[in-house]
Amino acid sequence: MSSEALEGIRSMRLTATAAGSVEAVSPRFTVAAGKTYVARLPIRQSTSTAKTVTGRITWYDAASGGSVISFVDFSLTTNATVGWSAANYVVASGVAPAGALSATAAITVAGLSAGEFVNTDDVYAAEVPRRANDLLEYNTGSCENDTTGWAITGGTRSRVAGVLYAGAGYYVMAVTSSGAGQVSARTATRYPITPGTTYVAYAAVQGTATALSGHFAIEWYDAGDVWMSTSTVSETFDTTIRRMAISATAPAGAAKARVMVRPVATGAGQIIYVDDVSLCPAPNRPGNILTYEEYSSESTFPAWTLPGETLERVYMTSGITDGFYALSFAPVAHKIHRMSLDRLLPVTAGTTYQAKATYFGHNPSATEATQMTYRVFMDWYDSAGLLLLADNPDGFYSMNINPNGLSGTTSTETRTAPEGAAFARLIIELDHSNSNVDRYYIDGLSLLEASPEYELVSDNATGAVRLTVHLLVPGAPRIHIQRVDQDGRKAYVRGYGQEYKLYPYAGTTMVIEDYEAPLGTRVWYSIRWTNDAGTFRYNSLDTQAIAAPVLENPDYVWFKSPGNPALNTRVLMESPLKWSRVARSTSFTVVGRKNPIHKSDVRSGRTANVTALIWDPSANALFDSLLDTGLPVLIQAMPGYGVEGNLYLAIQDSEVEHLDPDARVPGWRWSLPVVEIDRPDGGLQGSAVSTWQDIYDDYTSWEELFDAHATWITVLTKG
Repeated sequence: MSSEALEGIRSMRLTATAAGSVEAVSPRFTVAAGKTYVARLPIRQSTSTAKTVTGRITWYDAASGGSVISFVDFSLTTNATVGWSAANYVVASGVAPAGALSATAAITVAGLSAGEFVNTDDVYAAEVPRRANDLLEYNTGSCENDTTGWAITGGTRSRVAGVLYAGAGYYVMAVTSSGAGQVSARTATRYPITPGTTYVAYAAVQGTATALSGHFAIEWYDAGDVWMSTSTVSETFDTTIRRMAISATAPAGAAKARVMVRPVATGAGQIIYVDDVSLCPAPNRPGNILTYEEYSSESTFPAWTLPGETLERVYMTSGITDGFYALSFAPVAHKIHRMSLDRLLPVTAGTTYQAKATYFGHNPSATEATQMTYRVFMDWYDSAGLLLLADNPDGFYSMNINPNGLSGTTSTETRTAPEGAAFARLIIELDHSNSNVDRYYIDGLSLLEASPEYELVSDNATGAVRLTVHLLVPGAPRIHIQRVDQDGRKAYVRGYGQEYKLYPYAGTTMVIEDYEAPLGTRVWYSIRWTNDAGTFRYNSLDTQAIAAPVLENPDYVWFKSPGNPALNTRVLMESPLKWSRVARSTSFTVVGRKNPIHKSDVRSGRTANVTALIWDPSANALFDSLLDTGLPVLIQAMPGYGVEGNLYLAIQDSEVEHLDPDARVPGWRWSLPVVEIDRPDGGLQGSAVSTWQDIYDDYTSWEELFDAHATWITVLTKG
């Protein structure tokens, strides 16, 4: 032990017992085959004589014991100084071979005289966090071991201590110009690539005081290593640390590629630092109709239209965005900002597509939370590029952003391309009307073929809206479904046995029948998947608005059983409702006073006498069955009939009489004293669409039913 330390107050001292070398080997650490590992091995010299230091990682086929599979070595010559030489620690790195289960890190120092010692401390060994499918070797991209992975023209290269971005290691490559002109730093290796595939390259770069122009590029070569072409982006090299990026598609005939950083020096001795270089197949979403740059805006600025605002490409990283850049704008006006991709995207009529976007918002307030409100959708265009059908988008989603917070999320929408559609335009809307967000970020945009997330159908025959939810949310135990009326009022939809509030979720397609959507209005549905307590949201889905059912003959009204839709029926009301409200008050005469003392309470609810006319015997029997239940009823009528919205009633004693003196002629008049009540609680029993009688009529046996349907969901949805 020694008091010379990098961490804490002690370090390990290695003393040569004779002239030669000393070695220290670490304990075993667990590794996984195919993963890249790095070991950083600092030393402190006790003399001013340069030493040869070797770092080694040895791979074993067992967690302990076992046999050596192989090892990797990296050596360097230290500086001729006493002390810790942070600028020149040895680093070893390599990919764990097949069968490797453990490894050791070792440091060997040669050239010591007897009694001479070195110290080591703050030794680090771990898996390297690499970008998925990076073609570059770790040492080439990081220069942690050395700079042999690079070829320089117009200058020289060296490995120096430094960090441009946290997590990218301890060393960078310094490229020093030999004179004025282009200084090209290329990967020494030409990496195999696939023609027609899009690749993205990154490099962290910093210049010195003199700002230099230049390029960041991918060079393409054929199978014989003959240069074919170069894809470039213009860059500035100055004291700002930049994450340079370029994405490009490998041309036909290309077989290999190199990454190149190329500043244009104005004189000798100018330095740029390079680190964290990678070359990967662009991680676009599989099947995305958008190009990678439209998806992620990593190196170029796709053409978008955002009226009244300045759209920028800015540095942005997160766990749900792609790469290092995103689209962004600082909103000026408090309004709904509509952002549309200029390029029309090719689609096929009759095919369902999913649009998806990722959003972030920054809240500048130190004390107050704010909301980010957003959605993505698509309009349809014909083969001539003319608007065919504007979307009726899903509702806006929103999320809370805490004070001084930066929060992000995603949203999707699925639509089926209508007949005649040849193109779609991707559109994003951010409702900034009442938000204090000072900057929005947009990334991860896609449009790809998909299954519909939901289907929404309005059925006049049953007076119901049918919502089929195909979107599956694994792991969520509960689901909540609310109908949102055109005035913004929300009500939980009735499910089987209970309302869709903390409703048990089985992780399968769900069919929801809503018989209480107000006639002739527009409604949409808000769906949330949560934990058992309803306090954590797994996912959410807001549907588009749909026109609720109508009565084709506006003289009729629906009489519905809120909990038993099979009893719902249409009747003709003989006259408009005439309401009365009984006063809850009384007066007391007091001796010696001119006026009585009056006491009152809230006036009672509305009461009326409903007279319904029915001519169809089956409808009359159904209406009689509805009354038999003794349960409250829902009356729905078209706007203008005098029944506004949903009217829930308790029916008192009823009377019925024939309309014709001849009782053999169908026709009945029902007289119903009613009292208005609040909406009753509870769920549904059965369906107006599919009843057991339908099953009995369509199938002769259980075996025939089970052969036709794998689940009860398909029985309900397909009959």
